[in-house]
Amino acid sequence: MRTTQVIRRSPRSTAVLGVLTLLAALMALWAPSSSAAPAGQVLASPDLTTYPQGDNSYPRAVRLDHDGSSGQTMLATFARRNQGAPSSLPVHRSTDGGQSWSSTPISTITSHTSGWDLEAPVLYEVPRTAGGLNAGDLLAAGTAWKAGDYTAQKIEVFKSTDHGQSWQYLSNCTQTSGLPNTIGHGIWEPWFLLAPNNTLACFISDERPANTATNNQVIGPTTPLPTVAAPGVRPSPRTSPSPPTTSPGRACRSSCPCPTAGL
Repeated sequence: MRTTQVIRRSPRSTAVLGVLTLLAALMALWAPSSSAAPAGQVLASPDLTTYPQGDNSYPRAVRLDHDGSSGQTMLATFARRNQGAPSSLPVHRSTDGGQSWSSTPISTITSHTSGWDLEAPVLYEVPRTAGGLNAGDLLAAGTAWKAGDYTAQKIEVFKSTDHGQSWQYLSNCTQTSGLPNTIGHGIWEPWFLLAPNNTLACFISDERPANTATNNQVIGPTTPLPTVAAPGVRPSPRTSPSPPTTSPGRACRSSCPCPTAGL
């Protein structure tokens, strides 16, 4: 005669089993799938044997929405510094959404001022046709200077109409001259915004107000956009068309409109 044993679980045992089942389900969701993106690659690395002080700094990337690739094309750049030539901005391209990148630059942007370095870059895709710029045009900008000489600097702006393959000098967003050759009053880290009224704003991190008695930093454009003064704030440079966030450090000042003459 076969007997059947009935096991009765206590309410607590049932609850524990339910929690374990839920954890197992969550772990299955978090586990990497076979289609997960592969590990990233090193975009570029300086030859420190040849150039012990070389560095690739200020990396920036932008996805292109107007090149017909359904968002698969990305461009990346950085400041190539102390590597046997004035600092420049190599531009690399990805055609698979950032999973892999061109091993060599598709273009390189150098300062419009002979012998100067170009650093602290930004890449920006114009989101719509406005002010002499077409949707899909690219803007690049950076701080141009003779590295280590703080007496004069420029924010040089460049334009590409072929998705980053080539660049032409466009204008200076702003510039300084005749300043003391000491650290603490630089202009850095440009960032663009096409405002709803189609004014192109060029924001920069501006250290010059740091030398005032109040040590205030200024955030504000030279157009009728809102102006804010606050102590010790600095923008986080971005490549998306949204207001810059702030963190302790330098100021953000903008020069608007960014000149587009000759387009």
